[in-house]
Formats: sequence, C-alpha cells, structure tokens
Amino acid sequence: MPVICATLVLSLAAWIAAVAAPPPGVYALDAQNTGRLLRFNPAAPGSATVLATGLDPTSVKDYRCLAFNLDYSKLYTMDSTLLTLVELNPLTGAELSTIPVTGITPGQAVSGLTFAPNGIVYVSSALELYTLNVSTGVATLVGSFGLTLVIDIAASPSGQLVVHDIGTDAFYFLN
Repeated sequence: MPVICATLVLSLAAWIAAVAAPPPGVYALDAQNTGRLLRFNPAAPGSATVLATGLDPTSVKDYRCLAFNLDYSKLYTMDSTLLTLVELNPLTGAELSTIPVTGITPGQAVSGLTFAPNGIVYVSSALELYTLNVSTGVATLVGSFGLTLVIDIAASPSGQLVVHDIGTDAFYFLN
C-alpha cells in the first residue's frame, strides 16, 4: 500500500486566503465535548447559533467532520459509528438525508471529509485516505498516510490536499 503523506505544511495563511467563495457562516462541530453543531456569523464572531445537539460519540450520533459541497449548497457530515454520509440543513442542523457508506476498512473511524475543486470527495480516517461517491456511498481506498492520528482533511482551491495529524501536531500536504 503506498504511503501518500510527504511534506510538512509550515504556513497555511496563503492557502486559507485563496478560498474563493465563503460558506453561509462559519460552522463548527464540537463532537468530543458537547456534541453541538454551531454556526457563527462572521459579522458577529463572538456569538454562535446552536443548530443541533447530541452529536457526540456517547450519543446515538457520532459526527466527526463537516464539509460543504463545491457551490456551498449542501452541508455534509459523516457518522463515524454508523458509517453514513449525512446531509444537514445548514440553517437548522436537521438531517435531510443519509446514505450508508461502504468500502471503509473495518475498525477505521472517519475523521475528515472534503470536496476537492475537481469534484472528487475525499474521506480520511486516522490512517487512510479514501475517495467517496456521494450518490452511492461507495468509498475507495487511495492509500495509507504513513501517520497515526489524522483528524481532518481539507482541499485547497487548487486541489492540494492537506491533513492534520494530532500525533505529531502538524499539518501535511499529500502527494
């Protein structure tokens, strides 16, 4: 199995600044502590709207990641326990649809989800990278990161993938 993680990211400022269209608000998933889905208004960043609760691993839901599709019209999460792709209403946090996901290595919990500008959807686990067909729920293994605790993945406007590994507390570009 190929190792796909290579270069440490030293600065993300230029990459973050290149995001073309902002989502409708800033979203956060507090999955480990209170299980809340929050939306922040960029004009009033000190306040947050709680859209949903009970989304932590100790509840029925085990949401671990959030990602908008390319035109920001749909907000997705993955239930890591049930291995389902969940479309959320970005205004209320309500589940709009669920699709069972197949192809994830047994025992691998989903940790990240991102939509690349070329339309490919990527899913990460702590150890592996997958592509995901959001219509069918079929995940295809791309390879191993060569890291041990990847907790998130993102795609830049140019399609460069980056992961965050909490074992090394570092960001890595993927080849």
